Amino acid sequence: MEVEQESFIEKMEKLRNGRWNRQVRSYTETQDEMIDQMETESITTVKSDEVKQRSYSEVVQASTKEEAPKRRVYKVSEKEVRWINEIMEALASKVTAEFDEKKWHIERIVQAFGSLEELEVLLRHKIETKPMTNSQPKAICLKFKHRNMAFFKPFA
Repeated sequence: MEVEQESFIEKMEKLRNGRWNRQVRSYTETQDEMIDQMETESITTVKSDEVKQRSYSEVVQASTKEEAPKRRVYKVSEKEVRWINEIMEALASKVTAEFDEKKWHIERIVQAFGSLEELEVLLRHKIETKPMTNSQPKAICLKFKHRNMAFFKPFA
């Protein structure tokens, strides 16, 4: 039994040292020798992986495309299109009256902001009539055209 134990202990020491002799198989190399014998040369050249960094806008666009909810596409039937067009034409034909500039002059419009009742009447009149067609005086148009800086300073 001691002979077997000695051989077992010897085998363990040989394994620990990296050397193991047996009739069937022989292991005589240490790990250092194995590493030295490993292939260290490469036949092919190493290609550098150049990864292009994405810009901030590319990252944001990619994240918003992924996170954006998908929109539903509704199909509008011919009947609905006809109905919408008829309503728009009816509303457009109702608004034939011009804005009454004599009744609603600038001073009265400013006063209308003082009370809710007057403001309501003004807004109803604005909705029920065509938009005003005020043309800019010729002098103001020329200031825009020639970019007169003195004219624009009070607005800055």
